[in-house]
Amino acid sequence: MFLAGNSVASTLHGLLPHVFGRVWAASAVSHSVMLGASLLLIRFASGGRLSSFGFRRPRGPWGVHVVSIALVISIGIWAVGRLLPGHGLVFIEEYSLIGELLLIWVYASVAEETLTRGLVQGILSPLRGRGVNLFGVWFGLPTVVAATFFALMHLVLVSAGVDGWTVARVLVFAFAIGLLAGTYREKTGSLIPAIAAHSTANVVGTLLGRLG
Repeated sequence: MFLAGNSVASTLHGLLPHVFGRVWAASAVSHSVMLGASLLLIRFASGGRLSSFGFRRPRGPWGVHVVSIALVISIGIWAVGRLLPGHGLVFIEEYSLIGELLLIWVYASVAEETLTRGLVQGILSPLRGRGVNLFGVWFGLPTVVAATFFALMHLVLVSAGVDGWTVARVLVFAFAIGLLAGTYREKTGSLIPAIAAHSTANVVGTLLGRLG
């Protein structure tokens, strides 16, 4: 679906370059395809039981924990990135503040979480009793697989001309946020904490990224 979304965006770019040649337009198209396809597949796979794919209110406390950990991860990755070579995600500068807020902070977070923590992690939920120890912490297998998939999605940055150091930093960042989002998706049974973690990471990451 992620590749399909980018293929549609590329096709529209070829047909209407003056409209879809902008980064924000391509992002809007690709994420719309991703979100629409994910929702259709979730509807089919769930048999109408959307709550099993995270479409429900979260149970238990989560807000402060999720946002705090996402902040720490985001600032930590940014600080390490300052010590490494790389030019950063320079295409972010093509977004206006409103475009960044709507498309990156909100829409991308919802679309990507619906795919990864909704569809992928939901399908793998029967395997949540299995897991692995990473960094001394136990994570369920669906969480790890969804986080890995989420990180690998960002390899598309290579085709956008982003330098290798920045791509590597983004992959590590995405994997770490994916583990956080997936853990709270599993704990609360809801996509809302996962979207909150993702959105917090996008907000902090883009704002700090503008600083260099």
